Amino acid sequence: AHLYLGLTFKLEGQFEPAESEMRRALALGSEGVHGAVLGDFLADCDRFDEAESVFRRTLEDYPECAMAWRDYGRTLIRDRHPLGEENLPLAAEAFERALELQPEYAENHYRLANALACISHSFLPRARAHLELCLELRPDHPKARATLKELTSLMQDPSDA
Repeated sequence: AHLYLGLTFKLEGQFEPAESEMRRALALGSEGVHGAVLGDFLADCDRFDEAESVFRRTLEDYPECAMAWRDYGRTLIRDRHPLGEENLPLAAEAFERALELQPEYAENHYRLANALACISHSFLPRARAHLELCLELRPDHPKARATLKELTSLMQDPSDA
């Protein structure tokens, strides 16, 4: 109940009570999703050090929580994160772990593909394979088709990079 109350407060723009309720849900410790939601909330507020700390604790306690791994990876490479580019390899590892835990979840393939494509041109074929798997699993994925087209273009003409 505390988690949903926190999310409701967040949607209403009431960030202090949102954080309080999310922390209360996490303290009750019923599953890794609570840590993932709090970590994601803190990252939304550009509190990246706190977010990463919450994710690390959550992943220590709930190493089988795919959502926590995926959201940790997303947090590491957010646009406003001061170490976003430096964090790409660590984010790719987090997305790999999420994929191991949930191989049929299209978003895991999409996130890993994006991270791999940003790390090195040599990873583009692997990134492309994950985008194709993403589209097999979810043909209507909102970004995968455009990303695959862009990636294919880069693979054909690397001078565009």
